[in-house]
Amino acid sequence: MPYLVLIAGILAGIYALYKFFTTAGIPQIRKLIYVAASAGLSLVLLYFAVTGRILISLALLVVLFTFFLPYFRKNKDRLDDESDIIDVTPVSSDVENDED
Repeated sequence: MPYLVLIAGILAGIYALYKFFTTAGIPQIRKLIYVAASAGLSLVLLYFAVTGRILISLALLVVLFTFFLPYFRKNKDRLDDESDIIDVTPVSSDVENDED
């Protein structure tokens, strides 16, 4: 039974990724890949730190800094750009302002 739940979750995730990739733009896909890679590497570092392999996690952290620091310096303006974020503020408000 747990395998069926796992398979259903994997299928739902694959379908959600399919729908995302068909509707998303290039900047959103880049950010998804960047966030997924960062989250995966963070989980690996956390695993090594919790299991007592702190020296391995520190070494990996130093190696990651050497890869990510030039990327952040090169793409600082592009990472700060929020033009691809959807604005969710309402266009018109049904609530009347009390200006007495």
